[in-house]
Amino acid sequence: MSLRTRHFREAEHRAALVDGVFHEAWGRALSEAEVKGTDLGPILRSYLRKALERDLQRRMDREPGAPVYAYWWEPGDPDTSTEADLQAIREKRAGLAHDLARNDPKDMEDEAAALLRKHSLPEHMLRPLALGLVEASIRAWNTAERRTLGTEPLIFSEEHAPSPAAPERVAGGERPDLRSEPSAAPIASSLVEPFFIHRDTIDEISHHDMSQERTTLRLFLDICGDRPINVYGRADVTAFLNTLRQLPTRYGKSPKDKGRSVADIIADADRKEAKRISDVTVKRHLTALAQFLRFAVDLGHITKTDRDNMTGGHKFREAGKARNQRDAWTSEELKALFASLVWTCCHEHFRSQAGPHVIRNARFWLPLLALYHGARLEELADLYRRDVWCDEGTWAIRIEETEDNAESGDRDLKGEAVE
Repeated sequence: MSLRTRHFREAEHRAALVDGVFHEAWGRALSEAEVKGTDLGPILRSYLRKALERDLQRRMDREPGAPVYAYWWEPGDPDTSTEADLQAIREKRAGLAHDLARNDPKDMEDEAAALLRKHSLPEHMLRPLALGLVEASIRAWNTAERRTLGTEPLIFSEEHAPSPAAPERVAGGERPDLRSEPSAAPIASSLVEPFFIHRDTIDEISHHDMSQERTTLRLFLDICGDRPINVYGRADVTAFLNTLRQLPTRYGKSPKDKGRSVADIIADADRKEAKRISDVTVKRHLTALAQFLRFAVDLGHITKTDRDNMTGGHKFREAGKARNQRDAWTSEELKALFASLVWTCCHEHFRSQAGPHVIRNARFWLPLLALYHGARLEELADLYRRDVWCDEGTWAIRIEETEDNAESGDRDLKGEAVE
């Protein structure tokens, strides 16, 4: 029954597959337990520090106006060298981010193997160390980008600056304005791949949810521009939401939309007088954006107050209660449904043909449960026998996410709300 087949050979085959998956998962769990017991932080921090020192030395050794990394540029034009450097840096960083997203640190395995031998680490640490080197390299290229833009100190860093003294009084008893410009922060697009790595490995959300969040961030960067993460404001989020409300309901469902700008899609929808997406969908996009901004808060690029100011308090049109969005079944329709062969008598294998059997499986029970219970259809369809229990003579259905189920992913209940 647990293998969901009545055929012995098929059950034998499925059992072998389950055994294989179990042994693979068990080995992976043991490996991860050993990895967690080893601190790679000092090795990775040393690697990052040396990478930044090499970058600084290259900048000190170059001729004025010459590029640091680019191989193509027009001599005599310092602006061209800067653009060439930025392009080279971003290409290298994008390649590393791609490897990290694919969980394939092949370009770092040789260097990781050398460090493995140097620090006498076990062989099973090769892959975690290679992934850590990819992450450290991405950080190094982020710093190199800011240095190229002139927003990252080369010599006089914050650790060399004196501690701020108490502000002096000025005429009239007022204090001087001590506000400063926002500190340098990475551009939004550079945080996208690390964000989804976090969502996959830490938050463990589904691929479907990550796909929706990717669409949200792609739209946000298209509408509001790819800028340093700490320069966005509430006005940008408001403009983002108002632009989303102009998108047609069919947005993203046609291959023709690929490569087209949001402005072109909206203009086409205006010409066709197409129906626009609902505020329920707009609100979902805001929730996804709030998750991304929360990640930026965790990295220290913006404050929680900044994030709350951008995403909190936006108004949305009420969609109405779910019971008012669809017509209820009439008594005649219900009678016709439960008078069909599924609940009377049907063929053993062909449910649409009359026969001597009443097969009490999902097709039999789900409509009955939906008729008498207020649960979501997904929750009813995901029930097991263990979820039906008797409490002092009263039979009931238990719909909950137990600790064991949460870890194994057996049941996916309604997602948690975002602050």
